[in-house]
Amino acid sequence: MLSFFKSNKYSPATINSTYYIRECSIHNVYDLNLILQPEKKGCSLIENTTIDLKIKNLPILDLSEKKINAVLKKPIYIYDNNELLKGHKVLFYKEDVEFYRFLLQFHFIDNQFFFATNKVSSSGMLSETEKGKIINQITNRYLGINWENHDGCSIMITDQNDSMLTTVDDVYFNVNYLSGGSIKDSLIKKYAGQTDQTDQKSDFENNVDKYF
Repeated sequence: MLSFFKSNKYSPATINSTYYIRECSIHNVYDLNLILQPEKKGCSLIENTTIDLKIKNLPILDLSEKKINAVLKKPIYIYDNNELLKGHKVLFYKEDVEFYRFLLQFHFIDNQFFFATNKVSSSGMLSETEKGKIINQITNRYLGINWENHDGCSIMITDQNDSMLTTVDDVYFNVNYLSGGSIKDSLIKKYAGQTDQTDQKSDFENNVDKYF
């Protein structure tokens, strides 16, 4: 079983911002809409829980930058994405736990938290067994059941606050946390059906364009 208590945290340093911008889960309104209304199609488990969803033992609902910093300290990188999505800011943290590496993102719009994601990797991509162990911890914690990996590693759990945990089994394995309550409702109302706010490209996209 994974230990979430003994970890090596990365300190802020002079880093290549391109890496974190590339890793960012939300770059524009299109990405935001995908996050706000995740598809149930392809999920092998869809359940509700009476237990409030948490990340790093912090309740997802009403999470704030102050609460995050109190537990995780200073982020390794802060991405100001206001150019492409007004008011959007992302805090990045990186930790090593045993054989695993966690890259955490905490997303805010107008200083309100609404989404977090945890990219899990090891020396390379995770094996199906490793993914199963992670999901088993999640289902044990929130549903009181053991995970039997029959139909893939994508699950969706919703708590009584309408906050949502989903696992995304793609090129990499991510655990996503979407806050419920008024923030999610207001963002869906504001951005549903919209495309990108601007035709401007980010610095990362402009740099990549030079090579093609």
